[in-house]
Amino acid sequence: MCTSCISALLAVFLLDHAVAFAVHPHLPPAFEKLPQIASWAMPSRVAPLPSPRLVSPFCSGYRIFAAAAAACMAAAAALSKRSRVTAHIKAKERMEKPDFDPKPPENVWRIIDGGILGDRDVCEMEDANAVADLTCRRVADALSEAIKWRGNASLALPGGSVMSMMGGLVEAVHSGKFAAVDWSRVHIAYVNHKCVPLDDDRSNHHKALQMFGNKLAINSDQFVVPSGSSDGTAEAVAYQKMLLSLDSAILPKGTDGVPQFDVLLLGVGADGHIGSLYPGRSEIARTDSYVLHVEQDGKPASITLSLPVINHAKEVIVVAVGENKAKALRTALQEDADDTGKSCPAQAVHPKEASTWILDVHAASQLGAPGVDI
Repeated sequence: MCTSCISALLAVFLLDHAVAFAVHPHLPPAFEKLPQIASWAMPSRVAPLPSPRLVSPFCSGYRIFAAAAAACMAAAAALSKRSRVTAHIKAKERMEKPDFDPKPPENVWRIIDGGILGDRDVCEMEDANAVADLTCRRVADALSEAIKWRGNASLALPGGSVMSMMGGLVEAVHSGKFAAVDWSRVHIAYVNHKCVPLDDDRSNHHKALQMFGNKLAINSDQFVVPSGSSDGTAEAVAYQKMLLSLDSAILPKGTDGVPQFDVLLLGVGADGHIGSLYPGRSEIARTDSYVLHVEQDGKPASITLSLPVINHAKEVIVVAVGENKAKALRTALQEDADDTGKSCPAQAVHPKEASTWILDVHAASQLGAPGVDI
């Protein structure tokens, strides 16, 4: 029986006996073992029940009150359990699934709690392969959990080295080494995308199909894809309309209307850029659009999700490998430039819920000695 149900039943039982005791001073036997019962069955967040002698003997409707109190306690416990700080799933439940490999991730050198605001979990891995393995594991966990909770899941992917790691998602199936994902219920969008033809080797959509989309037989209508034109302004407007037109059952919207992905991945550049939000530019501070277009000299235009969309995701996973990222990661995780990310966009990644940063030892080399929290 779940903790919330036990708490509800216990509340009815104890309140019932408390009022009865106020009327009949003989102490019911159950109260003699109240501390033992409460410490086992009731969540620590539930306040202790009042002394039975303080319950008014004139509460004629106490049974109705007890039932209402129990219902409130059960609802609060259930809502608390559904809070998605990270994609945690009960170990016992996950290990009972035949398609899940219960072994912990290999090559975890240390897990660092902190960041300058204390809202980041940083996992330092042995090498790039271990980073890719843990990243795919976390994505599979989060997608599986989202489908379990609401029937669908949404995923936003960047390009670059992170996209090249996504080949491991082919293992997120029954008998694979990660949690099985019902891919027919997953919709995939892009954190950023160059304004090039979709069959161009620089196209993130083209890469996603090659890495995992075709192998998992994901239908084309499950991808939110730009048109493939070179017009960055038009592509950004059209992509935002596509995101907002998705049913909330597929891509939920926050109370302020911002699209809310279940899982959003980010890479970090050597200069601290995320998506196509680069340092020293205005895009990182823009809140007027959900999708922005970015122009760079000598490069194709690109579109990118804006910072509000990134920080609204239910789970943000930031991935980086290589010593050339170490300085930017130290700035992002340990310094306070007080410029809302303008000098280092990665520093502005502060989602409403906790983010997970998965780094190799080289990328984490400036975050302090092993075993030292940041």
